[in-house]
Amino acid sequence: MSTRQEDRRLALGAVVIAVMWAVGCGGGGVTRPTPISEEPPSVAPVMPTRYVGAFAASRDVPEAAANGGNAVLVVPTYSESAELVRNALLANGKVAIVSAHHVFGGPRDAWGVEPTIEAQSKAGPRAFAMGPRGHQVSALSVGGWQRTVAWMKPIQDAGLLAGVYVVDEPLGNGISAETRDEAISIVASAGYTTIVGEWIDRAKKADRAPSDLYGVTCYDWPGLGGWRMDRCEEAYRSHPEWDLVIGQAYDLHPRNGTPAEQLRRWVDLSQDRDGVIFWVWAWDGQTGIRDAYLAEYNAVVGR
Repeated sequence: MSTRQEDRRLALGAVVIAVMWAVGCGGGGVTRPTPISEEPPSVAPVMPTRYVGAFAASRDVPEAAANGGNAVLVVPTYSESAELVRNALLANGKVAIVSAHHVFGGPRDAWGVEPTIEAQSKAGPRAFAMGPRGHQVSALSVGGWQRTVAWMKPIQDAGLLAGVYVVDEPLGNGISAETRDEAISIVASAGYTTIVGEWIDRAKKADRAPSDLYGVTCYDWPGLGGWRMDRCEEAYRSHPEWDLVIGQAYDLHPRNGTPAEQLRRWVDLSQDRDGVIFWVWAWDGQTGIRDAYLAEYNAVVGR
């Protein structure tokens, strides 16, 4: 046997052992994360052709990654290292979309794109809001664009970075289309797949953002302002250019069916698109997947 054949045999054996270990450690029911090492596993997952997952704060990635789907939309904070996020994704065969809403959802002079001391000082960590109208909550961001790029480098280097969620509901949050498009251009010019989500009431009246993927937040919640799910489905079906479904998985309204039925409808709606990302795994002040719908989520999206 040649040296090259022997190398291939040993590499294949390592992969088989890793797969057998992963399958053997699986099981039914709800999965809680095992402790994540600073040392990364050696085998990265294949980049999926469709994304199925949920928004999750970086502190919650080990738990979210240990459950259903193939992706996590990571909302980064200073409290967790990207290495631990990377290793949780690798250990569970998931990829990441990293949110940059904390950058491009803020004032233009605080984006931290330029390397000057002044620009970087304005882009320091700050509280930011992300979530449906009436449910705004705060988290502490990793800072401006350059700091975010540096933070997510371990995830990118491991081949796990599927794209960047540039900004959340920009028109709904008072950001002009021109400013939104500049943000998309900055992220695209750095070589990343760009993703934007827009609020339904603005999206149905505006042109699609020039991002690679575009989704719309269409939610129903008890009280005024919610959209019934059948209206959300019809809006998506009449707009095939909305190519990524952003599904609701918090404070589900009972008029749309059981939680399992509602999650299934979102997944079904995404079948001819680039996938579905649910808001939200867990978030202060909201009832999300982890706290109310975990069994249904795992059953619907698969493990």
